[in-house]
Amino acid sequence: AGTHRLGLTDQLTGEARAELLKDQQTLGVGGSFLWPLVGILSGAVAVSRSPQGDGAMASVGLERQSRPIGFGFQTQVNTPAFTQLGALPPRYQPRQLTVARANYAAGGAGSVFASYVHQANRAQPDVEIATVGYTVSITQDAFLSVSAMRSIKGEPVRSVGITLTYSLGPRTSASAGSISQRGDTAPTVTVQHSPPLGAGMGYRLSSTGGRHPHSEAGLALQMDYGTYTLEGAQTERGSAFRVGASGGVAVLGGQLRLARRLDESFALVKVGDYPGVPVYRDNQPVATTDADGFALVGPLRPYQKNNISIRQDALPLDAQVGTLNLGVTPVRRSGTVVEFPVKAARGALLKIFLEDGRPLPAGALVGMDGREEEFPVALRGEAYVTGLDASNALWASWKGQRCRLDVAIPKDAGPLPVIGPLVCRGVAP
Repeated sequence: AGTHRLGLTDQLTGEARAELLKDQQTLGVGGSFLWPLVGILSGAVAVSRSPQGDGAMASVGLERQSRPIGFGFQTQVNTPAFTQLGALPPRYQPRQLTVARANYAAGGAGSVFASYVHQANRAQPDVEIATVGYTVSITQDAFLSVSAMRSIKGEPVRSVGITLTYSLGPRTSASAGSISQRGDTAPTVTVQHSPPLGAGMGYRLSSTGGRHPHSEAGLALQMDYGTYTLEGAQTERGSAFRVGASGGVAVLGGQLRLARRLDESFALVKVGDYPGVPVYRDNQPVATTDADGFALVGPLRPYQKNNISIRQDALPLDAQVGTLNLGVTPVRRSGTVVEFPVKAARGALLKIFLEDGRPLPAGALVGMDGREEEFPVALRGEAYVTGLDASNALWASWKGQRCRLDVAIPKDAGPLPVIGPLVCRGVAP
């Protein structure tokens, strides 16, 4: 199975998809068009061949996301024998499925929404459901939601729900609500702590009463190399538990990296050779560089600019930084390399003396072969020189005279080593 999507113009995106199995094949084409001042118009057609016969599908939709009004509409029709990966047997597939929605945000007065679903079935009665809802902020940290659902066709079902949600912190919330349906009222209480964008932990506790009471608990541990979950549930039928693990592997920029699940665009970030540097996406910490200065950041928004940044105070004092912010616009479900211009300045304070023991005069210059940058000598023969390696061949110049200096930086010299005394031979006072 494969999908190819291509931007044909700034307003038009085309798409083709193929699913090939030994006894089943499906081919389809579609596209999305940005209709200025209206929304995004989309459409698709597909054909299939299977033991049930040849089939076809067509769909069309229109969507607009804006304030204060947003709406969406999509309808799809299938012939009896149309099939695709993951589809139910043909006799259970609907002839036609239509979904419509609309929402209106009234600022401080809250927002309302309405949706409509119509499913025309082949072997079962049609289903037609309408839903309306209203959400409003009560305080800065609390909001109330009310919704109602009614089936117009099919099995008669009516339900009304109300939920009060309160924020307990940046990633923690508690909610209490109740749903009434078919003469049964089921109150529910939930406490949830979402995992951070980077490494961290999250949990969820929920308990529901009514005719069929049940309780659930879940724990998620998110690490740089995967996400691990533990869930449990208690119902009338007994207890159940589930353990899960997910992760990903990225091969990019000559590097093989373990990561959390990679199902969207991502970036391999390089911050010099510095380990333990937090990396931010849109000002939120999402990863930390490893021993080689690499960090895998994701997910990223495809076809949009994502701001990747680091902080100066997370780097050593001798680090030279070209920029702390870089923007990346990736292709959907692809990886890209983001390298920050960061390197060790390896600066040192050199104490340089003449052969007679007097300091090299102020105003003399110190430089390095192959580099244009020169460093002035201050009082007491002191010069602060950056860009040094473990071993360096320098020169000092004074009134047309020049001498050579061999400077070695000790391994554990610290952020500002003092090297000297160094003797400048062959330069007269």
